[in-house]
Amino acid sequence: MQEKLSRITPPAEILEESAKSSMAEKVLLILETIAQSEFPLTLETISTGTGLAKPTAFRLLNTLVAQGFIERDPNGRRFQPSAKLRIMGMNILSVDSVRSQRVAVMKRLVEEIGETCNFNILDGNKVMYLDRVETSAPIRLHVDLGMRVPLHCTASGKLFLSGMTELQVRRSLGNEPFETYTPKTITSYNKLFSELEKITSRRLRPR
Repeated sequence: MQEKLSRITPPAEILEESAKSSMAEKVLLILETIAQSEFPLTLETISTGTGLAKPTAFRLLNTLVAQGFIERDPNGRRFQPSAKLRIMGMNILSVDSVRSQRVAVMKRLVEEIGETCNFNILDGNKVMYLDRVETSAPIRLHVDLGMRVPLHCTASGKLFLSGMTELQVRRSLGNEPFETYTPKTITSYNKLFSELEKITSRRLRPR
């Protein structure tokens, strides 16, 4: 009888591997759902989209946040891909024709405007440089790919901030005064919001 039971009952190692496989599938399902969305997703949306129970989805989401693969949006209620996950995707795309097409567009921009062109992403309260085509000007600012710089003191950072609500901006930057990097660094919200209004008006101005 004991021999027959041993044939029917799966060994503990098999059960453990099966559990790991099932957990991995759930994690990948969550990552796929978040990565395919154009906007940050709530726990409820992720739970519905993946078919996972809210407690399970919440636990796995917290694990992914802790490991740096996803992050909460400035409001703290939704989940979105992190810079780490985006970089993984960019590394894959860097060996694909997509990067060559992107660089070709950036080169045309550099030729047209005579300025260095950067391809950046938002990474928390900083901007991360993922790609760069430099101008031929003799004086240039050297930036390493993967470098992270503050939002409030860079042109691309202010562009990202101009697309946020006031609450999102304040949550991203925290308390003022902001850290000073040059004599022209904006260190207060009053001056920053004034600058962001100018950016928004130029961006929305009809051509």
